[in-house]
Parts: sequence; structure tokens; C-alpha cells
Amino acid sequence: MRTLLHLLYTNPNMKEEEMMEYGNALSECKRLKRSISKQVLMWCYNELPSKYRSCLLYLTIFPKGHIIRTTNLARRWVAEGFIAASTTDDEIQSATDEAERYLDVLFIRGFVSPLAISAAGNIKSFTVHQQAREFITRMARDVSFVETTQPSDLTHQLSIHSRIGSLPKSPSDSNGVSKGSIAASLPSLAASPQWILLRVLDLEGCKGFNKKKHLVSICKILLLKYLSLRNTDVTELPKQIKDLHCLETLDIRETKVPRLAKKAVVLPQLKHFLAGHKVFGSTGAARISEEDTPSAVEMPLGIQRMKNMEILSHVQVSNSNDSALSAISQLQKLRKLGVALHSEDVKLDDLLHQIESLNACLRSLSIRIQNPVVPENQGARKTNASHQFPNFIERLNICAITGPLVCYINEHHQLVKITLSETFLGEEDIRIHGKLSKLRGLRLLHNSYTAGSREASSVSGLENSNI
Repeated sequence: MRTLLHLLYTNPNMKEEEMMEYGNALSECKRLKRSISKQVLMWCYNELPSKYRSCLLYLTIFPKGHIIRTTNLARRWVAEGFIAASTTDDEIQSATDEAERYLDVLFIRGFVSPLAISAAGNIKSFTVHQQAREFITRMARDVSFVETTQPSDLTHQLSIHSRIGSLPKSPSDSNGVSKGSIAASLPSLAASPQWILLRVLDLEGCKGFNKKKHLVSICKILLLKYLSLRNTDVTELPKQIKDLHCLETLDIRETKVPRLAKKAVVLPQLKHFLAGHKVFGSTGAARISEEDTPSAVEMPLGIQRMKNMEILSHVQVSNSNDSALSAISQLQKLRKLGVALHSEDVKLDDLLHQIESLNACLRSLSIRIQNPVVPENQGARKTNASHQFPNFIERLNICAITGPLVCYINEHHQLVKITLSETFLGEEDIRIHGKLSKLRGLRLLHNSYTAGSREASSVSGLENSNI
């Protein structure tokens, strides 16, 4: 019924005769004891413009019930060649933005079920309903969209058309890597002549990749565009990482990798460099780890030569005189930036000065002070800030900046979402948010507001909720 309503929603000008045809067809399905749900899904599929169908069939590579993150899926669609950047109204849109619009189309048609919605109303994660998944799996099989020779448990980790073929069974190794895992299968995968032609390799959550030889094998995939090592046991990237000239997305979040490389490395096509580690504090709020795992990696050497960079998050800056800080201003396609200021030698004003020239592109900014000093007297806090957060910033994430925010965000009416943690705000700082006309989401996390026990208790109820 929900899918049928989606179908009617996408056809608001449907004539009465067409409505009658749908009704008669459903009655016929009932008389012949055919599946009504399959008939409705077929209608929705036939109504779907052809350019969206490959993206829909692509969802069949994920295991049943798998929670799919929108941003990851969008980057994979782009890497597979399903979507490219578009230009509309003289404004160049990134391919990932275009991919997220594709997902909206699939949602409107009723094929996906959202799980998390952002403050701006965008789908952050979703699943595919069982009946919808069975339908698109059958359609994918009919058009040979997914290779049947590829191991089913590895399908969502490799390119959709890898043509690597079947693999021999591999026993567990001395580190306990289970038989059939991609780590155990890596020698067989790397031996295939199709290995170097992969475009996507998603190893998120996989173990057994702490051996250097595994990563060196991956660095031989010359056409690789998407590489996710998120939440793996990788601790260091090999110097051969420089050979991945086609790489567009490198995800090393939730790993213990301290840097991209010891020497300057230029990945000319890299657009998304994702790093950092989050843990959950006693309040349940996500915050950056203070443990052995680095909260951010060192700013990559040679970053100023990676002119296609769109997302750089989270990187660590330790010296205001370091060329790494000034390199940020040279990334004129940067849309999202996450920075950890690691020492007292680097000031917030120094960073804000460097990003002022990014007004043509930068929309999201995340800043953390690594070693903050918690003020004893909230009312007496002062700041000598000579720069404000740029007016073009729409999404702002602040962690451990303990100066009064009123000096930084006053009259910043472009702000749509603000996330705060360890900011120890006073009442004046909270009041200023109510004057931001476009603000749609405010997240108050660990130690964000401590102006008084009663006030803090009432405000803490806003955590993880939207205005």
C-alpha cells in the first residue's frame, strides 16, 4: 500500500481512466491469486527513468537488512561510473550531490526505507524493504547486472563488474582471519588479471589487513577510485599509496593510521580524504578520542597540489608557520573541512584567515582544539579574536573552543546546522543561536552547555535533536 501511494504521488496529474486501469489490474491479480506487491513494484520500476535504474539495481549487492549510508553509496555510484558531476543554472554540482538526488528519486518511488534523516531533511542511512529487495534482485538477475561467478559474500566489497570470477576456499591464517573473508582471499584476488582494473574496494570492518603485503597488493589496483579501510586493523599506509593516481575517495576513519605518508604524496584525483576516530563518552555523546587512537591524521604533505580535493576531514595542524596550514587556502574546490588544532602554537584566527579565500566552495567546517583549557569563570571569559567564522559556512561543528561563541557567529544567518561539544557555553552564547534565522539543527553534546545545573539539565534534552 505504501509503495502504491508513492506511485500515485509521483503521478499527481493521473487521469481517471488511468486510475481505473490500475484498479482493474489489481482486481485481476487478486482473482488470479498473483502477487499484488510485485505488480505494484513493477509499475514503479517501469515509471522510473532509465538513468536511475542502474543505481537501483546496484542496491542488490548489499546483504539482506544491510544499513546503507547515503554518502558512502553516493561515492561508490560515482566511482562505478553511474553518475557524473552536472552543471545547472551556471552552478557546478559535485557528483556526490547529484548521487544524493538520485537517492531521493528512489525514495519517492518507494524503493528505499530511510532510517536516519538529517536536520536538513536529507536521508543519512536507509535499508531496502525485503519485498522490494526480492523484486530488484530478480530484475538484476534477468539483465545480468551482477556477476554470478563472484562470491556472494564479497559482492558488496568489490566493483560491480570486477570479472574476477570464482575463488578457491582459503583456510584461516595464524591471526585468526576466517575462511572466506576477503583478507584470506586476497592472494587469490590479487592473482587475477582483473585485479588491477577494480574501481571499488570497500573493506570497512574487515580484519586481517595489518600486513604490509596486503596493502601493497591493493596499491597495484591502478584504476581504483574508491578505497575504504574504515574500522580495519590497518596501522600504516605503504609508500606505494602514491601509485593510486585514479583514487578519488580514501577512507581511513576509525583506524590507527597516523598519516597518509612520511613523504609528500600527490594523489591528483583525490576528492575525499576521510580520517579520524570517534568514541562515546559517559553521556552517550559522540566525541573525539583522547586515547592512543589519533583523533586526526597529520596534514598530508603536498596537500596543496591535490587541487581536486572536496572533503578534507579530519587533519591535524601543529604549527601556524607550517606550510600545511597555508596549503588549505589553495584547495579551491574544498566543500568540507575538518581540522584539529594540536598545540598552542597554532591559533584559531590563523586557520580562519586561511579559509577566508574559500568562499566559492567551502560550506562545512569542523574545528577541534586538541588540548583545551576549561575556563573556571564562565562569565569572565574574553577573547581577542580578530576573525569570525566566514559567512559562507552553512554547517559548523565546534569541539573544545572555550571562548564565547557570540564573537564568532554573531549575525551568521547562513548557518543551517551547528554541533557543539566541550564548549562550556554560557547563557549569552546559547541565546545567540536563537537569532540565526536559517538555523535548522542544533546538537548539544558532551559539556557543551554548563551555565548552571538547572539550565544545563533542561538544555541537555536537546542533544541529538533538531530545532
